[in-house]
Amino acid sequence: MTKYSVDKDECLGCGNCGDCAPENFKLNDDAAEIIKQPETVEEVDNCDWACSECPGDAIEEIIKEIEQSNAADNQPARQLGENKS
Repeated sequence: MTKYSVDKDECLGCGNCGDCAPENFKLNDDAAEIIKQPETVEEVDNCDWACSECPGDAIEEIIKEIEQSNAADNQPARQLGENKS
């Protein structure tokens, strides 16, 4: 599943992320924070929306796994950038 991070130095404190993905982001006194990494497709979509709506570009997608649909090779999902073996 996809994971995100917030660069508190870049965060403008506007609260857009909490509006887009209230299950995952919360605005503290001066910056947003992740309160829960997304666990469902809907939460990932909302976090992606939060990324796109962040005026300070403070939210970063840090891990995105690729699910393999080929059950024949029984290999676990791999992360972007990993070579197939």
